[in-house]
Amino acid sequence: MRQSLKRAAVTASVAAAALVMMPLAASAETCNGNTCRTSPDRRYEGGTLYVDFDVHGSGNAEYVVTSDGSVLCRANFDAQAPAQSRLCTSGGRHGYLEGFVSGPQGPSMIGLRW
Repeated sequence: MRQSLKRAAVTASVAAAALVMMPLAASAETCNGNTCRTSPDRRYEGGTLYVDFDVHGSGNAEYVVTSDGSVLCRANFDAQAPAQSRLCTSGGRHGYLEGFVSGPQGPSMIGLRW
């Protein structure tokens, strides 16, 4: 009996941790060209927001995340860098998101998750 309770407690703890770490929503697009856009169907209500992005070529690239037309985060990065993920600070704003990435050449990828 004691072993069964211990096993159930461990299983419940692992399941709870998985739910906490799992993003509530995600949207990603991979495009053949040097620019790409993603627009999740679900409204962003705040919380931790991550941007995943990648482009190819050499030179400067940029990603931008907007909420209902207002810029939440924007950054330049080296197009030769590997795929990256960064935290986007929303400043307490919420709404429908759009993510854009642009670089010297494709393929390109942009993803948003929260």
